Amino acid sequence: MVGLYNLMSRLERIRNNEQKGIFLSSGYEQMDEATEGFKKQTLYGISGLSELHRTKLIIQFIKNIINDKLQVHNVGIFSTNIPAELWLEKMVAEVSGINIELVQRGKMEEALYRLILDTNTLQCLLNITINDQPLLLLDEFKITAHHWVKEHNVEIIFIDNLEGLYKTRQNNSVFDEYEILKSLKSLAVELNIPMVFSVNISDKYEEPATHAVQIKSPKGLLKTADVLLHLMEREKEINECSFIGEEKTFFVKIAKNSNGHLTNFLIDM
Repeated sequence: MVGLYNLMSRLERIRNNEQKGIFLSSGYEQMDEATEGFKKQTLYGISGLSELHRTKLIIQFIKNIINDKLQVHNVGIFSTNIPAELWLEKMVAEVSGINIELVQRGKMEEALYRLILDTNTLQCLLNITINDQPLLLLDEFKITAHHWVKEHNVEIIFIDNLEGLYKTRQNNSVFDEYEILKSLKSLAVELNIPMVFSVNISDKYEEPATHAVQIKSPKGLLKTADVLLHLMEREKEINECSFIGEEKTFFVKIAKNSNGHLTNFLIDM
């Protein structure tokens, strides 16, 4: 009966998402309500806290997308700061719930190995395509994205650490972030998929009690991104977060939304 109830619940969720026009659910109800999930032809930015925190948020989104038991979703990742092998280790730990230190050191008991297989973790990872080239020419990025969508049916692309594209050069001229963001937006429209990038921008806490934040963005970020998600800790003090240990609760502030719906929501990671 529990299995049937879970099946009906998932079917109902899929039906509701389709009625709301949601292409891919973020896994967070408040975000889906505000942004209609991850929409086709839409450019999403993730800012705030450290590079490590932003990567963790991307992993949360990817886990929620690939962990759908009724629909298969293919995800593409451009990682300019983390090798592909480490990305997969983090995904194994996140999807299976196993401490990443055990995964990295190969010290899992046989029962835990069986748990990974029983939870279809490896099958989920087959739906992820990763490019971990640290510095990627914009033209190479476009060619690879086209290939992924055509040959691997990739439905959403994440770019972890946009700064890796800031440093690309062609004909000895540096691409600035505004030109890159305009290109990403055009590519999302051309490929008819959502595209999500993380970026390091400074922030200033003005009213910690109400979690108001003033964003100092690179040129064109707020103009080009359709949706901007700003990651903040609940406490005023910013503490280091790791991929091991107890989960912590964070605020995600929707600082920009093309439909005008702005809100905050909580996540545990």
